Amino acid sequence: MVRQSIEKKILHVFMIGFGFLVVGNDWMGLDIKTTLYSWFVVIIGFIVHSIWFKNTKDYIDKEQEKISFLYEEFDYLINSVIAHKNIKYEVCDIIISRPRKIQKNEWEVSIEGYQIDIFTDGIDDVRSTVKILNIADTELEKRMNNKKGVKSFINTNITIIKLDEN
Repeated sequence: MVRQSIEKKILHVFMIGFGFLVVGNDWMGLDIKTTLYSWFVVIIGFIVHSIWFKNTKDYIDKEQEKISFLYEEFDYLINSVIAHKNIKYEVCDIIISRPRKIQKNEWEVSIEGYQIDIFTDGIDDVRSTVKILNIADTELEKRMNNKKGVKSFINTNITIIKLDEN
């Protein structure tokens, strides 16, 4: 969960920096120093945004237990094949996003998978993310305390075609 989001943020920063370099230096004829300073400003902005984002989110009671519970609930989907909007995906990862504000936001569970090519029955290099669950923090806590699963809340547009035989 955390590792992937950090990798995506770093990738976005480098893409923006590269964009400044190409646009500023090649197309607009700006000095290389100006484009590098612009990239520096983007990196500082990224750091400030990350610190602000981390310090303004609500405290969640038993956060690690809830994350572990959700991973256990959906662990069976890894290496399975699902269909969403008539597109087949081989699931490779489960992504859990905690709510920033407990009263307004919900827990989100998404699956990341490789799209299966219908013509060759092979796996494309295209990775897609499909949201499968939104659940409020209070409802999740009730389900955990009652030992009930959350599978009844799964997005109805998702169809599990084949589970992993292992």
